[in-house]
Amino acid sequence: MYNASAMNYNVIVKYTFGDIEAENRAIDELMEADVKGLIINPVHGEYYNPKILKLVLDGFPVVLVDKFFKGINVPVISIDHKKAMKDLTRYLISCNHTNIAIISTKSQNTSSIEE
Repeated sequence: MYNASAMNYNVIVKYTFGDIEAENRAIDELMEADVKGLIINPVHGEYYNPKILKLVLDGFPVVLVDKFFKGINVPVISIDHKKAMKDLTRYLISCNHTNIAIISTKSQNTSSIEE
């Protein structure tokens, strides 16, 4: 198994808590720190973050977590959301739960929520 330290890499973690301005500040700070790539779980929103789009279009290494930018070729790490929901629902039913609900924000064109 590999880890960042063993391979002489540094990992910087920034939390934006779904705030687009915090996401923009984090991207700016990381670019100023001369990072060599970004793994981003973009905030939910009707539009794609222009800072992320610019990085992708400029060829900067970006990987998205659990969200797709429709029509834009950018690597994504994701799960099968439909299968996960089926598995979770089956599990709750197997535990004899009968009143099951899902709580979510509005999808706002967010691929992971839409799925």
